[in-house]
Amino acid sequence: MPEVIDLIRRYDHGEDLELGTATADYVLVADFDTVEDYWAYSGHPYHVDFLQNHAQHIIASVERVQYRVAP
Repeated sequence: MPEVIDLIRRYDHGEDLELGTATADYVLVADFDTVEDYWAYSGHPYHVDFLQNHAQHIIASVERVQYRVAP
Protein backbone atom coordinates (compact mmCIF):
# COMPACT_ATOMS: atom_id res chain seq x y z
CA MET A 1 0.00 0.00 0.00
CA PRO A 2 2.85 2.51 0.60
CA GLU A 3 3.67 2.24 -3.11
CA VAL A 4 0.22 3.66 -3.91
CA ILE A 5 -0.52 5.91 -0.91
CA ASP A 6 2.44 8.23 -0.36
CA LEU A 7 1.08 9.54 2.96
CA ILE A 8 2.33 6.37 4.68
CA ARG A 9 5.74 7.01 6.28
CA ARG A 10 6.32 3.49 7.59
CA TYR A 11 4.43 0.27 7.10
CA ASP A 12 5.25 -2.90 9.02
CA HIS A 13 3.31 -6.11 9.31
CA GLY A 14 3.78 -9.71 10.36
CA GLU A 15 2.54 -12.76 12.18
CA ASP A 16 2.48 -13.04 15.95
CA LEU A 17 5.67 -14.62 17.33
CA GLU A 18 3.68 -16.29 20.12
CA LEU A 19 6.20 -15.25 22.79
CA GLY A 20 3.48 -14.77 25.37
CA THR A 21 -0.26 -14.85 25.59
CA ALA A 22 -1.27 -14.15 22.00
CA THR A 23 -4.04 -11.65 21.43
CA ALA A 24 -3.85 -11.52 17.63
CA ASP A 25 -2.57 -13.64 14.78
CA TYR A 26 -1.25 -10.77 12.67
CA VAL A 27 -0.33 -7.11 13.10
CA LEU A 28 -0.07 -4.15 10.78
CA VAL A 29 1.48 -0.83 11.87
CA ALA A 30 1.26 2.23 9.65
CA ASP A 31 2.93 5.53 10.61
CA PHE A 32 1.89 8.97 9.36
CA ASP A 33 3.30 12.47 9.77
CA THR A 34 -0.01 14.00 10.86
CA VAL A 35 -3.48 13.04 12.03
CA GLU A 36 -4.80 14.55 8.80
CA ASP A 37 -2.58 12.19 6.79
CA TYR A 38 -4.05 9.24 8.70
CA TRP A 39 -7.61 10.37 7.89
CA ALA A 40 -6.73 10.85 4.23
CA TYR A 41 -5.22 7.33 4.16
CA SER A 42 -8.25 5.89 5.95
CA GLY A 43 -10.60 7.19 3.26
CA HIS A 44 -8.26 6.71 0.30
CA PRO A 45 -10.06 4.78 -2.48
CA TYR A 46 -7.25 2.20 -2.76
CA HIS A 47 -7.34 1.52 0.99
CA VAL A 48 -11.14 1.31 1.07
CA ASP A 49 -11.17 -1.04 -1.95
CA PHE A 50 -8.54 -3.27 -0.34
CA LEU A 51 -10.54 -3.54 2.88
CA GLN A 52 -13.86 -4.21 1.16
CA ASN A 53 -12.70 -6.57 -1.58
CA HIS A 54 -9.76 -8.42 -0.05
CA ALA A 55 -9.12 -8.04 3.68
CA GLN A 56 -12.72 -8.20 4.88
CA HIS A 57 -13.05 -11.79 3.68
CA ILE A 58 -10.07 -13.12 5.65
CA ILE A 59 -10.17 -11.04 8.87
CA ALA A 60 -12.26 -12.31 11.78
CA SER A 61 -11.79 -9.23 13.98
CA VAL A 62 -9.89 -5.96 14.08
CA GLU A 63 -8.37 -4.02 16.97
CA ARG A 64 -7.25 -0.46 16.29
CA VAL A 65 -5.15 1.97 18.25
CA GLN A 66 -3.85 5.41 17.35
CA TYR A 67 -1.14 7.08 19.38
CA ARG A 68 1.41 9.88 19.06
CA VAL A 69 5.07 8.95 18.86
CA ALA A 70 7.37 11.27 20.82
CA PRO A 71 9.87 13.13 18.62
